[in-house]
This record gives sequence, C-alpha cells and structure tokens, in this order.
Amino acid sequence: MKMQLNLLLILVSCSLLVSCTTAKLLDASFEADAVNGLPDKTLPGDPTGDEITYDAVIEPQLKVQNSTIAGSKSLHFTNVAIGNPPASQRFLKFKGASTDLSKTVWFMYAAQNINPGMDVFVDVGDGYSAAIARLRIEPNGTASIVAASDYTVYHTLGNIGTGVHTVVFTTSLASKTFNITIFRESGPALKAENRPFIQQDHTQFHNPARPTITFQHQGTTSLHTYALGFVSITKEKPKNMP
Repeated sequence: MKMQLNLLLILVSCSLLVSCTTAKLLDASFEADAVNGLPDKTLPGDPTGDEITYDAVIEPQLKVQNSTIAGSKSLHFTNVAIGNPPASQRFLKFKGASTDLSKTVWFMYAAQNINPGMDVFVDVGDGYSAAIARLRIEPNGTASIVAASDYTVYHTLGNIGTGVHTVVFTTSLASKTFNITIFRESGPALKAENRPFIQQDHTQFHNPARPTITFQHQGTTSLHTYALGFVSITKEKPKNMP
C-alpha cells in the first residue's frame, strides 16, 4: 500500500521524478547501501558532486534497513543516546551539487515517523549559512513551518500522523519565497504557498550554492526513528506537481 502510494505521488525514482538530466542536484535512494550499514556519503551515480555529510558522533543513529517507504531500503535516523555532543554535530545533511540558486529548486523526500518521542527539524538552505525554510514535526504528528526569522513563530500545516509522507519544498530566490506540499497516506495534501524565506537578505546567499536539506532530532534519549525512503534535489519541476 505504501509503495503504491509513493508511486502515485510520482516521487520515487528518477524516471518518475524528473527527466534524468543535469537538472538533478542530489539523488539519494539508499538502494546500493548494505542493510544494517551506514549510507554511502559519496552518493554514486549522477549527479556528480552531491553528498551526505554527518559527524562521526551520530553514526550510531544511522542504519540502512529494508523498507517499503519508497524503494526496497530506507535510511533509519534513530535518536539513540550518543552522549551530549554540541548541536552542530547532530545534523544529517544532504548537500546538492553546486548550482545557480537564482533558478527555482525543488527539495523532496519521503519518510515515516516511527515511535515518535521528540520533535524532528527539517531545514532547507543554500548549503552555507543562509536559511530558506524549516519544517517541524512534533511527536503527535503536527507539522508546522517557521514563520519568523528568529525561529520563534510557527505556522501549522496540519497532521501527518505516523504514516508515510512525501514532502516537497519549492524555492525561489528571486522572490525569496517558498511553497511546501506534504502528501499523506490519507486525506488531502497539506500546503502553504508564498511563504517568506527565513533569511530575507539576498546578499547572504551563496551563488553558486550547494542546496542542502538537513534533518535533526531534538533531545537525546528517545528511540524515535525518522526513516528516509529517498531524498532528492532538482532544478526541474516534478511531474504531476500542480
């Protein structure tokens, strides 16, 4: 059922997502990774230059597993205890190949929230220091986005529950706005449009940039798993997206 859902959403493979051209900036499916192992940071195949980055301290939290979220495997990001490292060492980053950020960029991933116990933050940015958007997923399934540059105000989108969900950020540096769409297993998609970038100073964005989507658990002692079926960044609009 989950596999059928994600095929229907046209967000599983390159052949369905976008045409397999240089429009791709990052393509992570975990299909070539060994079960129970760490993900390959170098992301073999096209495009060239995309990568996964994380500090060695969070390696105990990362494990490739058999899955039906999107393909046959997923990357489990589980919030097991790893001591108390600084926040800067707790990020799981997917960095796209270098590109002209003035063009529209789509950030996409499919995931499932398993045994949720604490918040998950999903951040989109230029790969350096300029923030575009943040999605917060709470243990009760509430999904919301940052609505203020100081990260103190959130705009609620709705509830994703604990089922498979597919998230699409559409970003435009020209207007400094983004759209977000979250497809759920049941019910209508959750949407917000023309939301302002967190960073509104155009000069703070690197160009060329390394478009990046980052995942981070909050807290340190939960067995909460955020399982990623795929992560993709592209300059070409996904098919069947409105």
